[in-house]
Order: sequence, then C-alpha cells, then structure tokens
Amino acid sequence: SSDGQYLILAGGNYATLWQVPNVRYVARLNQNNNIISVVFAKTGQYVATATSNMVTLWSVPGGVPLAKMPCSQPIHTVLI
Repeated sequence: SSDGQYLILAGGNYATLWQVPNVRYVARLNQNNNIISVVFAKTGQYVATATSNMVTLWSVPGGVPLAKMPCSQPIHTVLI
C-alpha cells in the first residue's frame, strides 16, 4: 500500500494480504480464476483484484469483498 502498511501477494486463484511492519498475515482473497492483476487504492483502504473476466474490490485490512464486476471482454490490468 502507498502508506507502507500492507503488502499483497497474488498467485493462482488467490491473493494474500500482509501487514508489513509486523510481517503478519491478514487475509486470503479468493477468486474463481487466476488473478492477473492486483492494485491498492491510493488511500490504502481498498484492493482490487482482476481475473480474466472479473474485477473484485476488497476492504483493507478486512479482506471482505465489497463489489464484484463481471466483464465480457478479457481484462489485462486494473487501476484504481
């Protein structure tokens, strides 16, 4: 995150959210397909993950899915 408090690691069909100062696992963000892009909002309050056909907005640090946006065209990257 831009404030240096959180790190997100993505691989396969999930991402993991970590609190950086304490190196503490926070949440697992599960998707139905492989994640191809992940980004923090500038405020650090949200993370967006993208698969080939879905963008999901998650809360930070809770890791709760707030919105799912299906896409009919392939996704290559996501920005907030």
